[in-house]
Amino acid sequence: MNRIYIFEHSSNPSTDYYIIPALSSKGLKPVRVNMRTYIYPELEEESWVFIIRYASWRFLRYLKEKRKRISKLIYFMDDGLWDVRALLSLPPLYALRLFKKAYVFRSAIMKLGAEVWVSTDYLGEKYKKYNPRVVYPYPLGLENVRMSEGNPKVVFYHGTSSHREEFRWLRSFISLASKRFPDVLFEVVLDRKNEGMFRGILGLVSVRPMRWDCFYRFSSLKYRTVGLVPLFDTEFNRGRSWVKFYDITRGGAVGIYSEHAPYADIIRKFGAGVVLPMEEKLWLEALEELLSDEAVRRRIFENAVKLVDHLRRVSVESFKRAVGGQGGGGA
Repeated sequence: MNRIYIFEHSSNPSTDYYIIPALSSKGLKPVRVNMRTYIYPELEEESWVFIIRYASWRFLRYLKEKRKRISKLIYFMDDGLWDVRALLSLPPLYALRLFKKAYVFRSAIMKLGAEVWVSTDYLGEKYKKYNPRVVYPYPLGLENVRMSEGNPKVVFYHGTSSHREEFRWLRSFISLASKRFPDVLFEVVLDRKNEGMFRGILGLVSVRPMRWDCFYRFSSLKYRTVGLVPLFDTEFNRGRSWVKFYDITRGGAVGIYSEHAPYADIIRKFGAGVVLPMEEKLWLEALEELLSDEAVRRRIFENAVKLVDHLRRVSVESFKRAVGGQGGGGA
C-alpha cells in the first residue's frame, strides 16, 4: 500500500470522528480530497480509497477508470443513507438531498467492489447483506475536559434540519422553560426556516448553522450548562451514534437525553446524563434540578468523563478490527 485517499464533500464530522482516528490507530496518514474538485489525483498503485457518505457520477467514472490501482475501496456511512424508509422519516428537502447525494449511487458503488463501513451496530444489522465493518466515533477534543461553571446558565440544542419533529417539540419545551427559568439563556442552532418557529421566546440565542470545522471550535467553548437531546423513535434516528454525547461533554455541560436515543442505555448505565421519555413535564423537572444543583451536575459530568474514556477504548478497538479486515462490533 503506497497511499490512502479520502474523498469527501469538504471537511466533515464523519471523516474526523471515524476515518482519521481509525487510520491513525494504525499509524496511517491519508490524503484528503474534496470530491467536488475538477481535478482528481493520479492514484498510486495499491492505494486505499475511502468514499465518505456521498458520491457523484463524475467521481464514480473516475474510480472506475482507476479501479485497478486501488487495492482497497471503502464506502463509509454514518446514517441510513441507503434506506428509503429511513429517508422518508426526514423533512422532504433534506431527504431529497440525501437521496441525490447517496442513495442513487449504492448499486454503482457496490459494483466497484467496495467494502462498507458503518457507524453503529443497528446499521451493521440493517446492511448485513453487504458484510459491513462497524466503527465507532472517537471522542474528539475530550482530553482533560472540564465542566463549565458560572453564570448565566446556558441550555442548548445543536441539531440539524433533519430533526423536524424534534424542533417542533423543542419549540414548545423551550417556550415553557424560558418562562420557568427567566434568568437562563437558551442557545439553539436554527436555519432561516426554523428560526421563525422560535420567534418571540425570551432568552433565546439563535445561532446559524455553520461549517463543521467552525462548529467543532464553537462546541468546544466552555460556557454551556445543560445540553438537550430530544429524539423520537424513527427509522433514521435508530441509526444515530453517540456523537451528541461527545458534543455536550466537550462543551463542559451535562445532557438530558431522550430514551429513544440508541445510546440511551449506556448513558443510563454510567449515570452520564439524564435519560427520559419525551414528556415535557419530566424534562422541566430534570432541567430544574440540573440548573439549581451544581453537585448533581458535577457528579453526572464526572460519570460522563468515565464514559468518554470507555468509549475511547471501544472506538479504538473497532478501528483495529476494521482496518485489520475483521467485522463486528459491540459497545
